[in-house]
Amino acid sequence: VYVLDPGENGAPGWPNISAFELTEARLMFESEAAALAARQISDETLEFLETLVETMSNDDPELGESALNADREFHLAIAAASGNRAVQYIVESLWKIRNELPEVREVHTAICAVEDASERCSEHEEVLRALRQRNPAAARQAMQDHFRSLLESMIDITEEKALEELRRKSTE
Repeated sequence: VYVLDPGENGAPGWPNISAFELTEARLMFESEAAALAARQISDETLEFLETLVETMSNDDPELGESALNADREFHLAIAAASGNRAVQYIVESLWKIRNELPEVREVHTAICAVEDASERCSEHEEVLRALRQRNPAAARQAMQDHFRSLLESMIDITEEKALEELRRKSTE
């Protein structure tokens, strides 16, 4: 029997990965899930995605948790619509990692705190538009654009936190 230091593997059962690594993996899998979904997505799923985008677009701070849940459900619904259970399982697992690893959750919380509803919503609307058109290439591209924007936000937040830490240390 071996006992590992919790710092060696992050949260129980999950690898110790960064928010950047997770987002890069999501970019790969969710972009392809969107392309697969575009070929066979049902009208009911499109309607469901539309209601989720509407929820995400709401600026009411009281609905903050609802918007975050709608974001998650949006991505999971697309993975399910891909018709590929392996892709769906991987996307679900990536979302679990996003929510359960403290460092990853912290980065995403910081990003959500600075973005407004219109930013959050416009990228999802582009994905939805491509899915409505049943265009796999456009759906893939829209999802890639969404994740590239998320990666840019992560870089900004990470730089800002590093600068704050440097300022704190220099004043000590």
